[in-house]
Amino acid sequence: MVRYGQCFKSLESGYVAGPDSNRQSAAALQARFRKMLQHTKGFSHAASRGPGITDGGPGSACNTARRGMYDANAGPSQDGLKPALHELHGFFAAPVGNFNFASHIPHSILAARGHGAGMPSAACGMPATATSFAFDVVVVGASFAGAACAIAAAQRGLRVCVLERKRDPGDKLRTTGIIVKEAAEQTLLNQLPASLTRRIEEVRLYAPSLKQVTLAAPGYYFLTTDTPSVMRWLAEQLRVSGVDLRLGSAFTGCTRLAEGAQVTGWQIEGVGVARYLVGADGARSRVARCCGLGEVRRFLFGIEYEFPGARLARPGALHCFLSKRYAPGYIGWLAQNPTGVQAGLALRHDPANARVPDIDGFLLRVGVAGGLPRLLKPGPIRAGLIPCSGPVSGLARDRAILTGDAAGIVSPVTAGGIHSAWQHGWAVGAAIATHLRDGCTITPEQAAVDAAPRFRSKRVLRWAYDRLQYDWPFDLLLHTAPLRWAAERVYFHKRRC
Repeated sequence: MVRYGQCFKSLESGYVAGPDSNRQSAAALQARFRKMLQHTKGFSHAASRGPGITDGGPGSACNTARRGMYDANAGPSQDGLKPALHELHGFFAAPVGNFNFASHIPHSILAARGHGAGMPSAACGMPATATSFAFDVVVVGASFAGAACAIAAAQRGLRVCVLERKRDPGDKLRTTGIIVKEAAEQTLLNQLPASLTRRIEEVRLYAPSLKQVTLAAPGYYFLTTDTPSVMRWLAEQLRVSGVDLRLGSAFTGCTRLAEGAQVTGWQIEGVGVARYLVGADGARSRVARCCGLGEVRRFLFGIEYEFPGARLARPGALHCFLSKRYAPGYIGWLAQNPTGVQAGLALRHDPANARVPDIDGFLLRVGVAGGLPRLLKPGPIRAGLIPCSGPVSGLARDRAILTGDAAGIVSPVTAGGIHSAWQHGWAVGAAIATHLRDGCTITPEQAAVDAAPRFRSKRVLRWAYDRLQYDWPFDLLLHTAPLRWAAERVYFHKRRC
């Protein structure tokens, strides 16, 4: 038990370091601590036996627990360990003041909480119990929605794991990284380092003829970003919040666990058992397919070039181009960001007649008008599907919830999703925590459905734009008051409607 020495050293002064409201009597903590260690003494020895304890063989702790026997080599029975382990987990689950006890728990005790050996699990054919959950929440995907959900849950003391298939969160991105004012001011993104963002205060809207009009709203702005660095910053925020972030770990499958007709959790391959599973894994969500949830059916397909070190002639504007030829169903864009210029194009995606956006032809057409220097060589290229039909039907059921692109939480008109995704992801994480911690009668599944933006007016606009997009009305009406009014509502109005 020498591995607990550091914990006792922190108690010698009589109080655990931290704010006055978090201080506890050292004597009381030591007494509880020693009592719990007495109950787990035999189990610590059993877990030290190594891999053999989890092989499910005749001598494994799992089979010993099934028999309800105490074995001198395997450790005490399941019934004897449950109360002690449950109290031990509660004792260490959250930091007290500035001291994090959890970092000093031996592997043998963590294993008993579902991280490895020693307790029954679904893999052993035993039903999930209150002490066999490895995590309260497993989130698949570490982008904006997934990060928001995980941080919201972790801040309430839940055990959260995030699976991200990429080893580098800033690699192979599928987002422009443009943040609207609401997200920049009302979410954790307001703590982004200034070096990672650039403020844009106006929009230049170009008709197909390349006539242009400048749009602005008092006090409104966008932030373009060094998006790869933003994603790495988000990953660090997850770690700071106590989330178990597993980079390079893809979601491969899951199994529903139930007691009778009631679903109690999910067995996630390579992770363990979780009370809730949240899919924030993009427009083609594997979580949605595995859990039988709704799937996004209508998309835009976008591609974006990054030109490192380049500078637009008018870097203070977001340049947006209307063109049925190059961007049917959407727009093209140019924007100055902290590291260079991003130039993109998106169009309506038809699976039966897939078309690759002609971004090179588009840039030859609009580059001079948009102030893009000539003879540039693109650096990183981003491409992917963008949901455009609003929230999916059936985004939550049986302790499985979708958020972000996986749930269709993207504006059908602007295809902007960062603010809506962050809001929804945070609402889902907070709802799970409130349900588990406070016993809230509103289920997280219902809260997720209620928190999803409806985009009613924007879905109408999407329908009209898909069917009535012609170049000549924009050329003719670009400078008229009605078109300006409509454009300003799209770019500057409140995002939730």
